[in-house]
Amino acid sequence: MGNYSAYSGRLGKIIDNVWIRYNAEPSFGKSQPLLTTPLIVRFCNKCTADIAQADFWTKSTLIDVVASQANYDLLTLVPDIGRVISCYWTGYTTPMGVISNYTDYRALVNDGSSSTSEPQYFPMGNIIYVYPTPTANGTGSLEVYHSYLPADLGGINYLTAGAAVSIAGGKVDIPCVNDFSVGDTVTIYGTTNYNGAKTLLTGTNPTTLRITATYVAETFATTDYCIKTLNETPLVPQVSDDAYETFCLQEIASKDYAGKDYSEKLWIKFVNEYRRSRGRLIHQTTSEGASMGFPR
Repeated sequence: MGNYSAYSGRLGKIIDNVWIRYNAEPSFGKSQPLLTTPLIVRFCNKCTADIAQADFWTKSTLIDVVASQANYDLLTLVPDIGRVISCYWTGYTTPMGVISNYTDYRALVNDGSSSTSEPQYFPMGNIIYVYPTPTANGTGSLEVYHSYLPADLGGINYLTAGAAVSIAGGKVDIPCVNDFSVGDTVTIYGTTNYNGAKTLLTGTNPTTLRITATYVAETFATTDYCIKTLNETPLVPQVSDDAYETFCLQEIASKDYAGKDYSEKLWIKFVNEYRRSRGRLIHQTTSEGASMGFPR
């Protein structure tokens, strides 16, 4: 684990380095109580979204097509999609042509000569229209090559200061702000009597975890925590972790998050550091980085 958080691995090091630079920067003001580990993790995920907008992470997703259905909602079929880069139709080696506007798409449909047409598509928001319209169902017939947004880093939920509550039928309620669902399995750490993997029962809500357990009176500390799925590894080369660190410091230095009138000079300092780190990261994956096995 890191010195400042319950996270280990690379995320723990990023959090530690943000805290170290935060404490070492006299302009931040040490009486300012806002900075917390969950806030740093939130900034890290905001950084991931910013990097994703440069098409840093890409992959192909196969989509099943349905006879007589031309339109496909990519936000539903590919929830992590960023931007469509190209599409391929089964049996063809070259990318599908892109129809530039809806008027041209409708003209092709109305023309009625689809049986001899090369596969094309028209993107409209989250929807793509394929042409010709499929005449039969096809498993994985449409391949979409796209950028995507990786899963959030983190996964720790800290317990709320409060007592365990006995519930009839061998159940216990534990105070914890969460976004879990009934049936999820979480692992609890740091308590005296309730550590380990637990399945969440009916009665779990955004402020309470209900589990099966033998009740033992206990008041929880805010350092006790639970984890559903822990993700501590950013999908970037390790040498680029400084991009996450400088992005966090950039956000901390902004008035919107800090609530303090920090100098514009300090904010610009971290903005420029982040831009340089992000630029190096994007460059190495669009040139020599691709041949070295870095994520694309």
